[in-house]
Amino acid sequence: MTTKKTAKVVTVEEALADETQPITMTQAQLVELMRLAAGNSDDAIRKQAEAQALANKEVFRPENLNPPLISALNPLGDRDHPRPAFKCKFYWASGYDLQQPQQTYEECLLLNAVIPGSYRVEKADGSKMPMAVEASYGLDGVTLQEMRFHFPAAGGEQQHDHLPMRLVLRSIILQQPDGRKTVAEIDRELAPVREAEAAQA
Repeated sequence: MTTKKTAKVVTVEEALADETQPITMTQAQLVELMRLAAGNSDDAIRKQAEAQALANKEVFRPENLNPPLISALNPLGDRDHPRPAFKCKFYWASGYDLQQPQQTYEECLLLNAVIPGSYRVEKADGSKMPMAVEASYGLDGVTLQEMRFHFPAAGGEQQHDHLPMRLVLRSIILQQPDGRKTVAEIDRELAPVREAEAAQA
């Protein structure tokens, strides 16, 4: 009759103390050894779990999942007061593709108010320069697809003689039919934006 041999089960402390003995551990003892190696007690592990849970709770708070998206481009916040969508694609000066998310609330309003035509706009030194606004339409001849702003000396050293985009756009709109009325309407819509800017200054 063969006697079945069983391995002697020792504690973690006994196994570590006697280097000559083979280590045979249960799963629970293995987990305990890993905790000891990491220097983590049950209390430390519990505290780490609580801290992680608190951090997750902060991250997933409703206001953090859906922030107001307030920025210098839109002090009202794009969540509750999104900037106007572009009516078409806009290309500035030498073909720079303007992107709506990169423009201010005011610039979005002004760009959408521009109509194609030939204009003269003021430069920073007080002189005038010509500006042409060209439009491209779809196959139906009605759907506006893009607008391009052309003016001389768009690059190089002379680019510093140009006024900010919003001032150039206002100058263009004022030369359009009912331009003053259009600018007044834009300024009324911008009033809350101005108030938000002042509050954040």
